[in-house]
Amino acid sequence: MRARLSLIALLVLGSIVAGPLAARAQEHPPSPCDSADFCVGWGSGGDGHDGDGHGGSSGGPTTPPPCSWVTTTEDWVLFYAPSLPLPPAGLDVIWQVYGCPMGGGMVHIADARWVPVVTAAGLADLAFGRIAGDLPPPLVHSDPPVGTDAIIKVPVFVQVANWTGVVTASETAAGLTVAVTATPQLTFTPGEPGSSPRTCAGPGVPYDPNGDDIDSQAASPDACTYPYQMRTGAAAGRPDAWPATVSVTWVISWTASDGETGMLSAVTLTTPTPRGVREVQTVVQEG
Repeated sequence: MRARLSLIALLVLGSIVAGPLAARAQEHPPSPCDSADFCVGWGSGGDGHDGDGHGGSSGGPTTPPPCSWVTTTEDWVLFYAPSLPLPPAGLDVIWQVYGCPMGGGMVHIADARWVPVVTAAGLADLAFGRIAGDLPPPLVHSDPPVGTDAIIKVPVFVQVANWTGVVTASETAAGLTVAVTATPQLTFTPGEPGSSPRTCAGPGVPYDPNGDDIDSQAASPDACTYPYQMRTGAAAGRPDAWPATVSVTWVISWTASDGETGMLSAVTLTTPTPRGVREVQTVVQEG
């Protein structure tokens, strides 16, 4: 991902360009001025055009416009800059030459380049790339602690101690701004045969030994819990611990200043939390 994002970053940092190029006087195709409005009227006063290809007054020489980057075709760019590195396959780019008017309708090509096309989706990728590395694997706290056996039918509580909450970033280029929002979702997968992943609201909460009874706390919408039904070990074919995991999935959406919206691929980070489970035997004595 970072290689791709580094390429898109050329939009912000500049573009790959060839070194200064001498104007070609011989053995080149007809001048682009023959068909491009940006050349019409340069130094040819009285033709009714100014240097931008717009109508102008007649009767005097036209002042050539300043040097500028002009969009053209790939063939023209590679003619003037045959050593220019080509863009990676599949990347949508704009081909440009840096033209300086010389008068008489002639143009000196001083440089050439390609630049990635500015798109909302590309800016969204770039913005997300700046925060992607900061999304942490979940640091899990649980009751009972990981490594301590749970008791059959007694809820296990899990919490993510390094919960980030919603993370945002933005990127701007060519007058377009894209805001990216990464929204986390906690999932507790007990790993017990027949169990289903538990999707939880927020980071989960710890069990409070001084609070309400454990079942009431487990029923809280803020809690992320599961009561194991089967013991581990001892019984034939059962492992010493069920392969439980805690995952945080960031759902990535973006909104552009031009009203366009979209989604990026979700990012899921997972922490193993293997859980042994045992039974508690109760002895009842009769008087």
